[in-house]
Amino acid sequence: MVVIKVERVSKEYRIKQTEPGIKGALKGLFYSNTKTIQAVKDISLTVNEKEIVGLLGANGAGKTTLLKLLTGLLYPTCGTISVLGYRPFERLPEFKKQITMVMGNKNQLWWDLPPIESFNLTKEIYQISNKEYKHNLEYLVNLFNIEDLLNTQVRNLSLGQRMKCELINSLLHFPKVIFLDEPTLGLDIISQKMIRQFIKKYVQENNATVIITSHYIQDITNLADRIVILNQGEKIYDNSLSEFIKEHQLYKKVTVFAKKLRILPDTWNEMLLESDVFKATYKIPNQLISRFLQEISAVNTQIENLVVEDVPIDNILEEYLGRAYN
Repeated sequence: MVVIKVERVSKEYRIKQTEPGIKGALKGLFYSNTKTIQAVKDISLTVNEKEIVGLLGANGAGKTTLLKLLTGLLYPTCGTISVLGYRPFERLPEFKKQITMVMGNKNQLWWDLPPIESFNLTKEIYQISNKEYKHNLEYLVNLFNIEDLLNTQVRNLSLGQRMKCELINSLLHFPKVIFLDEPTLGLDIISQKMIRQFIKKYVQENNATVIITSHYIQDITNLADRIVILNQGEKIYDNSLSEFIKEHQLYKKVTVFAKKLRILPDTWNEMLLESDVFKATYKIPNQLISRFLQEISAVNTQIENLVVEDVPIDNILEEYLGRAYN
């Protein structure tokens, strides 16, 4: 079932530009120069029920703009968008009750009040019945194990604890579509892992659809079934994560351990990542692995261990994004 359908959507901003100084400010009162920026360019996209899609790209690639278009916070310059059969920019109550958006750098909770007060307010905003609210709150609180934090002022919570409460507040109405913009921003490794586990479990148990943006590559590799990569507002890649790995995992990492290690001739030098007296690590193209192993064994008769590893997907994505950005 298609939940999100985007057809040839673009979004342009017109920014007023003024010259510096008093003269420039006065001139700007009568004459204005505007610059048009295309934040999103001719993007088409479909997302199915229960899919977790990772949205990747450098700063300014158009990720957050696209999320705002999908939630109806922005109106597209051209193109059509359908989410759950609704046009997001119409902001119908029936539509808003079925979606949520969590931004890692934005607060929804009241700073001076305990989380339970914000949860009670959200209940009224979304018109959640008492029975449903009690069930949903109990389910989410147990899932995140924050029962002892419900009556603590938000200002006294750690960043990780606050992010858990932010997520609970955003999911109290059990939305069908979840938009996550940097949900693990600033969190420690343990908290990041916990947030990922929570999102995965919520999707599995509630058939939710998720689009997530993150600069933490592990958020994407641990959660996403599929990745969409944006560059300067354009979609440059859209496929499953497994297909991306097949297409771009072109190297293997080979580490050689030996007594009095001898480094291979100049031919392999550009593939050498690091070396010392007892160990050398190479990045070898898949098609040259057999030849490399033969040659390294020929010059080192006392090899103690030889480890061949796939290059981590995190590194592959980082390299791809770096090439796209440059």
